[in-house]
Amino acid sequence: MGDVGSGFVGAMIAVFTLRAGHYSPELGWAWVILAGAFVVDASVTLFLRMIRRERLSEAHRSHAYQYLARRWASHRKVTLFWAGATVLWLFPCALAVASGAVAGWIATVVAYLPLTIVALLVQRRAAAQTSEMRVTC
Repeated sequence: MGDVGSGFVGAMIAVFTLRAGHYSPELGWAWVILAGAFVVDASVTLFLRMIRRERLSEAHRSHAYQYLARRWASHRKVTLFWAGATVLWLFPCALAVASGAVAGWIATVVAYLPLTIVALLVQRRAAAQTSEMRVTC
């Protein structure tokens, strides 16, 4: 999708989230949860790049999504994986908030935690493979 496409999608999700949150705080939290795959991947990547003291304005291919696409040799498989996580995990969490059964911030933490663990594990594996490639070259 690239930076322009992902920037547009992110901006639209932000608009939907703010609009829904203005109407009902629970719906705003539900949108935050539904955006989990994007938010977590971008946040973990940004955090790790800051720790590694990389230039944040520089182009890179270090998102968990990009690593998985290279490892699985398929953007389709990765997209289906994240779509499945959204439908099977994030949507029920968002529905619980929208229906008033769970507080928004609690559901967001619960929803984001496994996504964060997956993103960190993918990043860790990618870093290990990168350092192995440097050693063997």
